[in-house]
Amino acid sequence: MSVKDLFLTEIKETPIQQDVAVSGTLPNWMSGTYYKVGNGKFTLPSGFQMNHLIDGYCIIFQYKIDSNKIRFRSKFLNSDAYKDAIEFGKPTHAEFGTRQYAHPNKNMISRAISSVFPTDLSDNNAGNIFTYRDQIYCNNEGFFLHQIDPETLQSVAKLDLRKAEIFATSGHYLQDSTGAIYNSAISAKLGMLKPLIIQFTAPTTNKSNNSADDNTFDLKNHVKSVATMPLSSMTSLSHSHSFGMSKNYFVVVHQPFTVNFFSFAAGQITGKTIMDCMHWDPEGKVKFVVIDRSTGNIVKTKYHTENFCFIHIVNTYEENDYLIIDIITYNSPENITCLMLCKLRNSGFNPNNPGLLKRFVLPIKNFKEAQTKKNLVKMSYTTATAIKVDTDHIVLSSETPFEVPMDIARFNEKLIGHKYRFLYSVALFQKELYKLDTETKEVKMWKSTNDAHFVGEPLFVPNPEAKNEDDGVIISVVAEAGKNNSMLIFLNAVSFSEIARAEFNGDVTVGNHGLFVFKKQN
Repeated sequence: MSVKDLFLTEIKETPIQQDVAVSGTLPNWMSGTYYKVGNGKFTLPSGFQMNHLIDGYCIIFQYKIDSNKIRFRSKFLNSDAYKDAIEFGKPTHAEFGTRQYAHPNKNMISRAISSVFPTDLSDNNAGNIFTYRDQIYCNNEGFFLHQIDPETLQSVAKLDLRKAEIFATSGHYLQDSTGAIYNSAISAKLGMLKPLIIQFTAPTTNKSNNSADDNTFDLKNHVKSVATMPLSSMTSLSHSHSFGMSKNYFVVVHQPFTVNFFSFAAGQITGKTIMDCMHWDPEGKVKFVVIDRSTGNIVKTKYHTENFCFIHIVNTYEENDYLIIDIITYNSPENITCLMLCKLRNSGFNPNNPGLLKRFVLPIKNFKEAQTKKNLVKMSYTTATAIKVDTDHIVLSSETPFEVPMDIARFNEKLIGHKYRFLYSVALFQKELYKLDTETKEVKMWKSTNDAHFVGEPLFVPNPEAKNEDDGVIISVVAEAGKNNSMLIFLNAVSFSEIARAEFNGDVTVGNHGLFVFKKQN
């Protein structure tokens, strides 16, 4: 079996909860629900086929875990994009690699407005899933959020960030210790685009009863800009699926993989997709924009490095006078273009440039008096360099800590923005999971013995009473190509050995990202 066998049959939802047998033993503390989002429907009842993997309509998976009992279900997200596509037989919202068709129920004026201003961006939010104010949301890189009912897996509220003058966001929200969450975004006020860092404010506590305030997400009162940046180009925006956040800084990485916003705005007239409007400059440099969180001001020092393309920043943290940024990088955007469904179905997934973890070290303090053309990095555990070109210009060279291919990496998210040691990674459509020790450079691997298996993102679930960073369990979905046999595997995060698995009959995808929500104690 090969990758193409994963896409020769359509995923079906499992709306009725089914009990799943568990072999092995899960820890007593592991009681809660594992949610995962992925792209599931690629062929509409009309026969119309979507073009790109991430155009597939969102399906949400739910695994209720209570000691050694698991119950599984899945539902397609009831987004407007999905409902319209089913009803009209074609996508009427702007997807990534599939062109948008005119909505039959819109009048000529509405269609004309949509052709000039991209009002019909898709709410097919299969990109990510997160919690805010004890509610579950799923998102993509557009301006819609769906609040998800944790039981029915259906959207109970569709939030339009344009009401807060937000036109686009990155795919990953980051939470700090206060409960506030942040994202890099693009505002579109009076037709002018401006890059921002936005904050969804932290819940406050009612002192009289020690309870959190209303969990309702109020766009007017809960969303604010905490930093602004100038446009790096008058015609295009750097693609930004993720950003970095440490205790004191935000980091936005400008890569030479950009979206031309004039082509994008005219997409409905020209028939171009979002992907058609993207441009890769193989000679372009990468720029790190560092922002002081306390003031919202951009750090004056310019940080540049060699050409690369990226999707995921793993983590960002400070140590002494340095800012350390770990990013999964590629030599080109080939891994995105390789995900056209015609290619996946005919030849599988065979990219020539696997993702690799790169570590960059940015001197942030006490370097003004240092000599030029000298390496400013004085850290024993990294070979990354930072060469001072002049007073406010530093050229970076990365370290590649591991020769392990990866596309997604997770870690103990209590350490977002803080120094961490362990990460857990997977490469797309592979059979291996990895545990990587950034201090010793030790690599541990789990691999399925079934050639038809493909594993998904390794999610770290921490032991609530943990004293060590890696005290917890890794969960990963395993899909079997050509069959509707699937399973969850559970690994001891310390030893990286399998402790349990749950096999079941039901369609799953390896999916995108997941979330574990602990069961509330009475």
